[in-house]
Amino acid sequence: MRQPDTIDIGSVIETQASSWYSHLVVILCCVAMVIEGYDAQVLAYAAPAIIRDWNIEQSYFGPVFGAALFGYMLGATLLTGVSDKIGRKKVIVLGNVFFGLLTVASAFAPNLDVLLALRFLAGLGLGSSIPSAIALAVEYAPEHHRAFRVSILFIGYTLGAALGGILSAALIVKFGWPSAFLLGGSGSLALALVLFFLPESARFLALLGGKETEIAAIMRRLRPDLSSDHSARFYYCRPQDGGWNSDEVSVHGGACAHDLPPLDRVRYQSHGPLFPD
Repeated sequence: MRQPDTIDIGSVIETQASSWYSHLVVILCCVAMVIEGYDAQVLAYAAPAIIRDWNIEQSYFGPVFGAALFGYMLGATLLTGVSDKIGRKKVIVLGNVFFGLLTVASAFAPNLDVLLALRFLAGLGLGSSIPSAIALAVEYAPEHHRAFRVSILFIGYTLGAALGGILSAALIVKFGWPSAFLLGGSGSLALALVLFFLPESARFLALLGGKETEIAAIMRRLRPDLSSDHSARFYYCRPQDGGWNSDEVSVHGGACAHDLPPLDRVRYQSHGPLFPD
């Protein structure tokens, strides 16, 4: 009797073809970083015009900048872990919707106190979305490309911040400071729709269970040469006391590949057509 095939998700990612799908993850995450780079700096672009419009002292604006950065810190520290519970893609999309709405609302802030609260809350969304976008892009990269992908993402972030300054300056002169927030917020909301084309983390789906068809579709796009007569049940070999939990592995009918790095311990086992017609 033929033994069921066992295919390692980490090996598929490491040996993936250089195809449109492998680049799509990087492109979408990089676009997200461009928009987020703009939104992270939009307050600085609009501050001089707001100070003139509201006739306030420049020193009063310090707490607003501080609140935005503090929100970003809390989001990155406390909310990024949510992606391990609900998935990277959901955190990225929801984060963009959240800070997009709050950035749009900032355009209608009537005073400094309201603007401070809105920028603090928007910072929470930014802080959760940016690390999740980086994590997802890296998870789908071969090991020798991971550092390069992180560099590309931060180039996108810097590009968004730099070009945003030029663009917002032109908008503020013509339409006033609210236009800078409206541009950033509407861009984030539009991006949230596009980000639905992002794949979810295959490792997260494997741990979640019951997502064999979705994982198989992702693996096939990464490696179109994979045989189409396999199917998959996915599991994760978890570390325990410095080793690997062999009891848990035996329940799933497989063994951990000890020569693979920890991120590549996710495997799936075949039980039927992996890519049904």
